[in-house]
Amino acid sequence: MKVLPDNNTIIAALAEGDEQLFGQLYDYYSQALFRNIYKLLPDTQEAEDVLQTVFLKLWEQRHSLNSKQSVAGWLFTTSFYMTMTCVRKKVKTRMQALAETSLEVKQEEWEHDDRYEKKTAFLREAIDSLPERKRLAFELYKIQGKSYKEVAETLGIKEETVKEYVKSALQMLRQMAAKSDVALYTLFVFFIA
Repeated sequence: MKVLPDNNTIIAALAEGDEQLFGQLYDYYSQALFRNIYKLLPDTQEAEDVLQTVFLKLWEQRHSLNSKQSVAGWLFTTSFYMTMTCVRKKVKTRMQALAETSLEVKQEEWEHDDRYEKKTAFLREAIDSLPERKRLAFELYKIQGKSYKEVAETLGIKEETVKEYVKSALQMLRQMAAKSDVALYTLFVFFIA
């Protein structure tokens, strides 16, 4: 596989509309992104749709990227949040179907639900509040889907240290989620842990 240029070169090329480089980005990252999406959304067609939407969004937002942003990080983070949005919609649809069969649940309760956005924002803040090395290890392993070995090589530390960082980060995030909201804790346990 062809080696990609540095991040600043990628951002500049995308801003100029370089379709060839965009294709290289797709070739380089699509398989890893698909695997991560599929872990949370185990339907091949839906996972593929999310993947295509992520790259479409990258193309549409190529002028707003800046050199402080990692394109790889943008792709993995965006794919994670888009996947979670899709999962939320599926859950919401199923819950609505259940609600329609129950006289106790009113339809309008589902129509103005911004709780998910608040929970994902809280989760992002919680991840950002982790100590830097633990946050990096967690994001590389859990969000970008890298192996412990790959994370260790990226951060220049031992594999065992990566495992400890990820374990510690998960414990810290679980504690924050449990203190904040039982539903958030449940979301965290099912989709992050």
